[in-house]
Amino acid sequence: MLGNEIKTLGKQVFALNVPLSLSTDQPNNATMRRLSPKQRRVDIKEALSQWHTLYSHLASKGIVYLVPSHPGLQDLPYVANLGAILHHRDNVAVVSNFRSEPRVEEAAVGLEFFASLGFETVLAPKYFEGEADFKYLRENIYFGAHGLRTSPEALAWFRDEHDANVVPIHVYDESLYHLDCLVFPISPERVILCADVVDEPTRRQVERVAEIIPIDYDLANRGLTNVVWCGQEILCDSPIETLSRDDALYDVESRKVATLERIAGDNGLGVRIFHMSEFYKSGAMLSCMVMNLNHPLAMKAAAEVADTAAGKRAA
Repeated sequence: MLGNEIKTLGKQVFALNVPLSLSTDQPNNATMRRLSPKQRRVDIKEALSQWHTLYSHLASKGIVYLVPSHPGLQDLPYVANLGAILHHRDNVAVVSNFRSEPRVEEAAVGLEFFASLGFETVLAPKYFEGEADFKYLRENIYFGAHGLRTSPEALAWFRDEHDANVVPIHVYDESLYHLDCLVFPISPERVILCADVVDEPTRRQVERVAEIIPIDYDLANRGLTNVVWCGQEILCDSPIETLSRDDALYDVESRKVATLERIAGDNGLGVRIFHMSEFYKSGAMLSCMVMNLNHPLAMKAAAEVADTAAGKRAA
């Protein structure tokens, strides 16, 4: 089926949505509620320009499918919440069952989109908000959020119905409201984690499956883990090039970029910076706009298995 072919292409495959329906009329997270209606008004022309820069880079390195736009769905451009591909299964896409009221109607879009790609498509139980709350590590191991947007019952369903080994992480900070705000697996054995918002029992659970690379709250709040793996680079958004040294955000943004460059370099990866300021008005960062239809960590493991099998045949 086409879903399986996507997972075995040897190229990364992404889903994005052109932000034609982007709006901030219904504030549904803490960042949006801190802004006045005037402050969060989106410049659609600038948003499209910023989005197109990201899209063009992803398309130059892999394959991009576009989720059709739908008027009135203000957050549809944030496709990381649309669903999750089960990378340990052959052909399964799980569609989100949203807790956030302005996003409930996106589920129908997700069901149609993933089915059109040939995936076996299933709607998650209440509540689940997609790949942004469900981060793949290796084999059948995932980190799963519960608390603000995704429920413990949804994580139990993944374990019981789909043989997923889910490491649960309680998400409670209103500013870090999805798991991608505090977790990013950067290798099959290592995960960047905002240690400031994770209790000791959870930390020990994470350490059973991965080495923790800790970062502090300020770096997480500025989006160090809201990143996307593309080829041999980690894509991150930052306004650093627009800031003067006197700007209040300069020090933390400079530290964020330097920290990510160090971590990425230690893992054989580079960093590429994008400026996505119009999307901050939705309380969103770069990872929110990209969904992985296959996954570099799963692709790497599959390639290693294939190489081993080929070696045995040659012998």
